[in-house]
Amino acid sequence: MCDDEEEMMAGEETIGGSAEPRQLLRELMAVALPRRGTAARWERFRSLELAELLLDESERDQDASPAKARELAWAAQLVAEQPYPAPVTARVHGLLARSRCLQGNALRQLGERAAAEAQFAAAVLYLTGPPKSVERAVYCEMLASLREAQGRFDEATALLWRAVAIHRAMRRFEEQGACLCRLAFLCFHDGQMEAAVRLFSQARGLLSFELSPGLAARCSLGFAVCLAVLGAKDQALFLRKESLALADLTTDGRSLLDIEWLEGRLAAALGEHERAERHLAVVKRHLMQQGRLADAALCSLDMARVFLWTDREERIGELIAELQAAFPVSLDQVRMLMALQDFRRAVEEAADVEDASRTAVDLIRRPGAILGKL
Repeated sequence: MCDDEEEMMAGEETIGGSAEPRQLLRELMAVALPRRGTAARWERFRSLELAELLLDESERDQDASPAKARELAWAAQLVAEQPYPAPVTARVHGLLARSRCLQGNALRQLGERAAAEAQFAAAVLYLTGPPKSVERAVYCEMLASLREAQGRFDEATALLWRAVAIHRAMRRFEEQGACLCRLAFLCFHDGQMEAAVRLFSQARGLLSFELSPGLAARCSLGFAVCLAVLGAKDQALFLRKESLALADLTTDGRSLLDIEWLEGRLAAALGEHERAERHLAVVKRHLMQQGRLADAALCSLDMARVFLWTDREERIGELIAELQAAFPVSLDQVRMLMALQDFRRAVEEAADVEDASRTAVDLIRRPGAILGKL
């Protein structure tokens, strides 16, 4: 922003929130980032509607651009921390709680887990409304994502069930379905296929194919993988057709990559090994390009299983070498490589493939699991 523009806006600080919120949003975003924190405290931007718009923008950018999402939520926090009349205190607290949660979620995605933890701790201070509120549900859902990243799956599960109860009480069926889908995937990744089937079935009955085609497609494909593993292949094939139609309506890149990964897992469960390998190879390449180490290791494990089923055990070593070359040395990388090496060693010694897979998945998904190996 040039000096003239800054002087003009500084002179308008006394206007308060009189301008239309979207105009205020454009003005605030036009301020250079180093100065935005100061500008967000101006009376010119004292507008709870502006804070809500900033939070909406942050929510939309959480997956695609977490750094930008964090900046937007921080700006919303500064706007909401301005002085407001006492009658709107509850609304202010709700906005501040949401801001802290969105900052925490963005920080988690950026790998800054300690900073994310601090944001969620700060959010608790503003959860002063009813026990069943949208803000509490959002807090539970986003903190559950952090707990998953930390490998604390029991806590993540409890938080998601709390969010389900809140959404159900508020008749927010789409959100309830989304949480049930996440619970289903927790069971799915833990190898609890029967429990996952029940949860996927419940979630599928609540999700809107029109509003959330990507989530609905992932739900149907996860459901299909479980059914295929349990031997219900006709039902799995029906769900595959449904999910592919939904995938055509999906534009979000991350959802499409997850869908392709699940297609690969479904093909493997159906014995379509060539098709499975094609899907999984594409997914693994993208995961490596995106720097998603743990997901790349899990996808490599899926490919290793395909190689086993097609008598190409020697290629597992290639997967380990590719993972080692694609990521810098770190304790996390050591943990991923150890999981794949232990899996290869176990199957070479004629261990049960499913047991070896579960052990490898646990080591990949639980950061603390490596301590018993060192």
